[in-house]
Amino acid sequence: MKRQVKTKKSLSFIVLDILIAGLILTASIGTTLYLFKQGFRYLENTHNLNILISKIPQTISLIKTLDLKKKQGKEDLGDGVVLYWRAYLIKTSQPMTYIKETPFASLHEIYLYKITLKLIYKNFVKTYQIYYTTFKPLYGTKSAF
Repeated sequence: MKRQVKTKKSLSFIVLDILIAGLILTASIGTTLYLFKQGFRYLENTHNLNILISKIPQTISLIKTLDLKKKQGKEDLGDGVVLYWRAYLIKTSQPMTYIKETPFASLHEIYLYKITLKLIYKNFVKTYQIYYTTFKPLYGTKSAF
């Protein structure tokens, strides 16, 4: 049986191969950790935005109960979500009805508001603008709601 003698040249190739393999392994582990971190960040952002978006129906229902004459306010919607709102009265109107060319005024006054909504959760802010119409009876004690 012949015995192979390893020279310094062949040992240096083995060491070089091990160093290159170590660099490749380190780079792949570093890339994997970076991608995991990015994926986790995107997942957390998506979760936070979903919490904000889930409060929109509650906000719309809340607008119906707000006193828009206050012009602005702050409401806690739960789950750490805070709503800041601001209402601007755009126009008021009292519709007219014509019966045989005779004008009759409506028994209600109509209000058109522009409402700016700002939903805040952690460091996420979503801003919306809506137009909202409400009315008030001119005679009697019943309100629009």
